[in-house]
Amino acid sequence: MKKTFWTVLLALIAAVCLCFGLAACDSGNGGNGGGNSGGTTEGLQFQKRKDEEGNEYAAVVGLGTVWETDIVIPSTFRGLPVKEIGASAFNFGTDGRNAYLTSIEIPDSVTMIGDSAFAGCGLTSVTISDSVTVIGDSAFSGCSNLESITVEEGNQNYSSQDGILYNKAKTEFVHIPKAVKGEVTIPDAVTFLGSSAFKGCSGLTSVTIGSGVTEIWQWAFQNCSGLASVTIPDSVTKIGQYAFQNCSGLTSVTIGSGVTEIGQYAFQNCSGLTSVTIGSGVTEIG
Repeated sequence: MKKTFWTVLLALIAAVCLCFGLAACDSGNGGNGGGNSGGTTEGLQFQKRKDEEGNEYAAVVGLGTVWETDIVIPSTFRGLPVKEIGASAFNFGTDGRNAYLTSIEIPDSVTMIGDSAFAGCGLTSVTISDSVTVIGDSAFSGCSNLESITVEEGNQNYSSQDGILYNKAKTEFVHIPKAVKGEVTIPDAVTFLGSSAFKGCSGLTSVTIGSGVTEIWQWAFQNCSGLASVTIPDSVTKIGQYAFQNCSGLTSVTIGSGVTEIGQYAFQNCSGLTSVTIGSGVTEIG
C-alpha cells in the first residue's frame, strides 16, 4: 500500500511539472540557473494562460533561476507560444538581480507586456517588435540606465520618437520614456502624460508640454531631481498626485488657467521651489 501511495504521489508531481500550471520546473543549469541554449535563456519562470478565445499560451512571470545580465526570451515554451511578459515579471524579489539585467531580447511572439514588467531593471536599450499590442503602466519605470526605446515601424499601436515611447491607440500620449537627459518637447498630438511617464529621469533639465496635453497623471515626473522649471499649458485640466514629488531642483512652476485640480503631494519635497504661479481655474489643491 505504501509503495502504491508514493508511486501515485510522484506521478502527480510529474504531471504538475509537465503542465507548468504555476511556473516552469526547469531551472536551466541547476542551482545557478540561467545559461543559453539554442540562443535563448534557460531557467526563466513561466505560467500557462488562456486568451479570450480560450487558446493556451505561455507567459514569462519571473527570472526563475537566471542570473544572466543578457536575456533572450524564447518564442515558445513546451510547445506553447510565449505571448506575454507578465506584470512585474522582472521586478520582484530581494536579491536585486533585476538591477543587473542590461539586455533583453523580446521575440515577435510576444503581444503583451504587463504593468511594471521591467521596473527597476538595468536595461540600456529596448526594442519593441511590431507584434506588441499592449504595454502596461510603469513597464519601464525606474530603469535609470535606459537610453532608448525603439519600436519597429510596422507596429500599429506604438511608436518611438527621440527614445520616447508613444501609444498611438490613445492619441499618442507619452507612455514610457527613456531615462531622458537634457530637454524634452512633448508633441501637440499627445493628450496626456501617463502614470510614472518620466519618473526617476534625474537627467531631465527642461520639459516643454505640448498644447494638446489635458492631464498629467500621478508620479509623471516624480524624482526628476534635475528638472529646473516647468510651464503647464492652459490645455491641462488636472495634475495628478505626486506628479512632481521630490523634484528637488525645481525652482519655478507656472500652472495654466485650465487646471482645476492639483492632486495631493503634487509638489512635495520640491525643496528648491521659490516661485509658483497658479492659474485662476484651480478649485482644488490636494
